[in-house]
Amino acid sequence: MKIDIKSIIIGILSTILVFNFFGFNSDKNMGHIIVKSITIQNEKGKNLGEIGYSDKDSISFVRLYGYDKKLTTNIYSSDLGGNIFLKGYDNKSSLGLIGVGVVQIKNSNEKVVALFGNNMVTNSSHLQLYTNTNKGGIDLSNIENNCYLSIKDENGKTRTEIIYDKNQNTSSIKQFNSKNSMIMNISESKDGDGQILLGDRYGDLGWAVDGKKK
Repeated sequence: MKIDIKSIIIGILSTILVFNFFGFNSDKNMGHIIVKSITIQNEKGKNLGEIGYSDKDSISFVRLYGYDKKLTTNIYSSDLGGNIFLKGYDNKSSLGLIGVGVVQIKNSNEKVVALFGNNMVTNSSHLQLYTNTNKGGIDLSNIENNCYLSIKDENGKTRTEIIYDKNQNTSSIKQFNSKNSMIMNISESKDGDGQILLGDRYGDLGWAVDGKKK
């Protein structure tokens, strides 16, 4: 078999030129890649994820999808900060980490059942646990170093409230009826004596006593 040396040399030189033209060199990188979005697909052409930017919402995002094409993971950044939302197998219950300093949990009815975070408007921190109606539940908060624990019924009305007042250095337990009238107040006086106030159904004082020794 006759070997054409001239053709081999031309082929080698052509290959080297192609590699150099496209930057396939161990001493170089391909520089910057600028795209508006990237879509990840499996071998069947099914979308599994997206990375991109939305002009409409002015956010950059990373979205991952489950086997049923439903969104399971949503990570995005906006002017308010970064946000992460993870959805459960039912695609309804979720865990959210919100950039303003809030952790949010939703149940299968897409109702918020737990919320933990900071309220920048009132400069307060909250831990809230809700019933399935998203109205009743427990709210534990710290507002300007004053502590509050309130228990709400299914209509969202406060029925029991425990308060620590830092300025007065006193604490109290208050009970309300379904009409929002305070019917009981167990508290501590400035001198440290115990006090009990009982009201009628309308909230008018009916009986009072303190624990100060006469």
